Amino acid sequence: MDMKWVLPLALFEKRPTPVEAGPPVDGEVLLAESIGVSRDALRHPVDPFPYDEVLIGIEQYFGRQQLVGSGASMLEAMAVDRWRNIALLEYTQFPDRIKGRMLGLFASRDPLRVALGLSLYRAVTPLSAPGWAGADELLFDLIGVPVSGHAEAVLQGLLERQFAPERKDISPELRASARMRSNDPGLKSWQRELLARIGGA
Repeated sequence: MDMKWVLPLALFEKRPTPVEAGPPVDGEVLLAESIGVSRDALRHPVDPFPYDEVLIGIEQYFGRQQLVGSGASMLEAMAVDRWRNIALLEYTQFPDRIKGRMLGLFASRDPLRVALGLSLYRAVTPLSAPGWAGADELLFDLIGVPVSGHAEAVLQGLLERQFAPERKDISPELRASARMRSNDPGLKSWQRELLARIGGA
């Protein structure tokens, strides 16, 4: 039973000879036959998962600060985590939908939802991706949303990409709005610099 002998003995252990039990079993075929459907139907269910319904249901728990389980987690934090996981699962099946999900979260201007949208953005957007066409006004409004930590860093990167220095097509209205907001109290240095860039050229 001495541990120092375990590995040496394993080298000389006699292994059982393999047993021929027939052709290998296809797990998908076995499952499909067991429940009485075709293999194609198993891979592509007729009724898709109700993502909209489930995500809306989870959102009802946003803002709920009750402790759950052993008291180590907030109900709101668990709901946000589940929402994010389901949205990312949807992305694997319907990648075109994720942008609409993120823009909807950003449009709320609620710090929790904006942070959730930024988490999705970070998870699915390549670093080399360009800004989003037609989203200048919506993303511009995020400059003043109070997010912090990792979410703030992602927000800064998103806005820097959207309003890159080389852009010349920012609307005059947005430039005027940036100039008006550049003197708002409480702005951080990166926010002030971004507003100056948008309003300056």
